[in-house]
Amino acid sequence: MYEWGIRSYQPKWSDSATELLGLISRIPLIGSQVQALWSLWDEENDEWFNDAPVVICTQENQLEFCANKLNEFSISLDSINLSVPVYWCEDEDPDTKSFRWVQQRNPEFRDLVGKLITGIEIVESRVERDIQIFLGLELWILSGIALQFQDERLEILNGLDCNILSRSQKSDERKYTQSSQY
Repeated sequence: MYEWGIRSYQPKWSDSATELLGLISRIPLIGSQVQALWSLWDEENDEWFNDAPVVICTQENQLEFCANKLNEFSISLDSINLSVPVYWCEDEDPDTKSFRWVQQRNPEFRDLVGKLITGIEIVESRVERDIQIFLGLELWILSGIALQFQDERLEILNGLDCNILSRSQKSDERKYTQSSQY
């Protein structure tokens, strides 16, 4: 089974901040050192393919984070073979466009290698009242995850069916819930 053309990747989507918090709390991350950060790269356009998971490798785990739809997010472990090209939603035909996994090419990643993870937060975003009523959503929806490093942070967020990365400080427009790993 392929998910979006990525061999053996089987994300477990969640739309619940509580559920995602429970999942991330079971993974020993606090104190782990980042060894590598990977993203799927579109060589033809020389850009990050932000529909694909963001992969962070520590000494112990390969963490795979991905946003989906409006309010779904997944954390999976050690399921992606980063040496295999990805034929996004297509067959392995020589004429099909392929992507490859690259390390630290995304500018948001470059200075995080070697840093220790010191905190983890689940991020929720506030939904405008009209959208909330129209789509039948709660006031706060799951948006992603924030990893705190010694003096930096990286947020991996839902950008409406794609991943967005943010290095900015906490936003008043979002709600942050810390993992109980502390």
